Amino acid sequence: MKSGLGIDRKWDVDMMNNSRARTENHEQVFVSVNQKKLDVFSALIAFFLVWKAYWWVFHLISPQDTIIDILALFGVIILVIPCSVILQLKIRSFMKK
Repeated sequence: MKSGLGIDRKWDVDMMNNSRARTENHEQVFVSVNQKKLDVFSALIAFFLVWKAYWWVFHLISPQDTIIDILALFGVIILVIPCSVILQLKIRSFMKK
């Protein structure tokens, strides 16, 4: 009787070890892709919610006018984008729990 692993048996063990390493690598890629999807999803939700709230309040306050529309664009830059980022961080931390 031989002690130790034969060539075929050693090859099987190497294949199992390599497949385990590949599986861990694929899991890391899968997690990073899911993290990116979560980031995009939370950014879209946050921007949509803040945009709707901003537009709703803006149309309650002011009538339609060209100057007011220009001010609305500045409001988007000043208010909507930072609020969207803050809300995105809150949504992301909530979804990770």
